[in-house]
Amino acid sequence: MLNLRLAKASEIDWINAYYDQVEFVHCNFDKAIITLAFFGALRRSELADLDFENLEFSDKGVILNLIRSKTSDVSVQVFLSRTKDPNICSLKALKDWITLSQSGPLFRPIDRWGNLNAARISGRLVARTMKRYFGEESGHSGRRGLVTSVAEKGIPLHNIQKPSRYKSLQVLLGYVETAQGFEQSSVTPLAYND
Repeated sequence: MLNLRLAKASEIDWINAYYDQVEFVHCNFDKAIITLAFFGALRRSELADLDFENLEFSDKGVILNLIRSKTSDVSVQVFLSRTKDPNICSLKALKDWITLSQSGPLFRPIDRWGNLNAARISGRLVARTMKRYFGEESGHSGRRGLVTSVAEKGIPLHNIQKPSRYKSLQVLLGYVETAQGFEQSSVTPLAYND
């Protein structure tokens, strides 16, 4: 059974389904927040702390240089490449967003008229953005969602741990065991197949 304190995982299908519900400026902001949280396995504080100077674009994708993190005092690089589906591509969402905001903090609040504020967003705004689309989710759900989604595809733990930056294998295993619960059930080989 799931620990109720754990955020539910955001899955790729959910992200795709909700994209059509937002307006232009908010749409670009929300798409960038959601896809970076998911594909970058980013914490909400890591999203809020990103500046334009932390981005390095290349032909293969974008490198996010995380200056500080909950579990690391040193800069960490997160590599994001294009996805097959352009509707959920974090690189495309990021490029669409930066046409509106091009210096200083990467993510800045938007007022009700669609104007960007000068200040940086907070981790709470990231959580509210996720909650608007996924119910009672937090900014952590994107991170957990990536781990859950790739675990369901059978990706080995060592290939999940490094890009998701989980230092504790125990914590990572909690997400993987939840994702693979039915597949690893002792009754699976005996299951009735239609």
